[in-house]
Amino acid sequence: MDPNVKTSGTVTAGFGSADITPWEGVHLAGAAMGQYRPARFVRHKLYAKASVFKGEKTVCIIGLDVTIIIKKYADYIKDKLVEEFNIDRDAIMVFAIQSHSAPSVGGLMLDDDYPLEFPPDKEFILGHNSEYSQFASDQAVEAARKAFANLRPLKMDVKSGNKHGLAFCRRAIMTDGSLQMFPANSAKAQPLGPKILYLESPADDEVGVACFKDENMNIVGSLLHFTCHPVNDFCTPSLYHAVTPDWPGTWSEQLQSKLNIGNIPMVLNGCCGNINPYDPYTPDYIMDSERMGSELANLAERIILSMEFNGADEPLTVDYFSCDLPLEYRDIPEERMKEVEKLLEGGEYKIGPDGNADIDWFLAASTYSAVCCKKREPLFQYPIQVFRVGGLAIVSMAGEPFTDGQLSIKLRSKAALTYVTHCANKYVGYLAHDKGYDFDGHGTNSKYTFWAKMARGSLEKICDKIVEGIDSLF
Repeated sequence: MDPNVKTSGTVTAGFGSADITPWEGVHLAGAAMGQYRPARFVRHKLYAKASVFKGEKTVCIIGLDVTIIIKKYADYIKDKLVEEFNIDRDAIMVFAIQSHSAPSVGGLMLDDDYPLEFPPDKEFILGHNSEYSQFASDQAVEAARKAFANLRPLKMDVKSGNKHGLAFCRRAIMTDGSLQMFPANSAKAQPLGPKILYLESPADDEVGVACFKDENMNIVGSLLHFTCHPVNDFCTPSLYHAVTPDWPGTWSEQLQSKLNIGNIPMVLNGCCGNINPYDPYTPDYIMDSERMGSELANLAERIILSMEFNGADEPLTVDYFSCDLPLEYRDIPEERMKEVEKLLEGGEYKIGPDGNADIDWFLAASTYSAVCCKKREPLFQYPIQVFRVGGLAIVSMAGEPFTDGQLSIKLRSKAALTYVTHCANKYVGYLAHDKGYDFDGHGTNSKYTFWAKMARGSLEKICDKIVEGIDSLF
């Protein structure tokens, strides 16, 4: 971090949103493993949000309150915006907040080239509903239209605080040397404490806020940054079939209400591939998206009220860096491929007696999906983007990187502040830090599922390239 890089000044900016709340019966994607989970009621609406920043260059950020967005639909949104607004394709960032109580935009569970057709009533195996995916993508374009239409000079400031105790590493190294992703509320059954040797990684407690206000002191828009899996509601049995954006949504709603913010704040959820919102050590820990959103909103309000907006007459730099980084895949053991070939004999999907995908078939199909991906891309083309808005670096990372990568980027960044958003532009799966591969567990599964397909060392290569991008912009 360079404290001499200005965070406040004037920038031309616009914000917009559009409702993407699903209808009853649409599959909620967070359960994974080919399990059908239809939406039954709405706890909080879902939105597509757009933020546009214009200086000598123009950048556009689009966030959707969904689980994942795959490349097919991110590209569709980008194509529409390039056509309508003549913006550089590399200057458009599309991401998902990753709420596990929302649909996905595109089939994240199996590769697009998986050689099997799924009828509409079996699309849940892919993890999405194609009608909803198209609807949400069109609404994302509409949100961007509103943002472009609302462009005007605004005063900007960026500032961060810290909130400890809301997010925790979910990969625990146990006293027996194994790795466990402890379940929600597991501490209640262990009043003497769990048999954890240590939590594998640190959480990132930074709470970031970029705020934009007009000449009448009205807050027109804001970007918010925190890092945690949005799974409070997903892990609450009574809310299992509820539609909700989880803590990013409650944070946005409560802060907008507190400060009468003109547009729904956009949350940039950081690298939370190994971070969950529950404490494995506290038996009476309260896991609740409303409480989490409230605590974040209270701190964000204090952060905004401490802003001074110095140098508001000075125009701020808007710039971007973008590239694809070729990455290797993990090797699939020969024995595993023999198992996969046997399980996939017949070429049809297999449904269990509960109406969900047969788990052994599903994991085999997931492994074969990694084979399909490698056939299409012998080296995986990983998209990297860094946007500069004044002193703020906004980084997008595809997939679900572990928080270690984000902290490495922030430690080396030349920007005054660096906010990372994950699940951007293309589905990748998990990206573990190097030592994470020493343990077999969620995020580094030895069965080589589709969502753990990248070779060891990939996260470090990605972070090095991102730091190069930040260096070039600052």
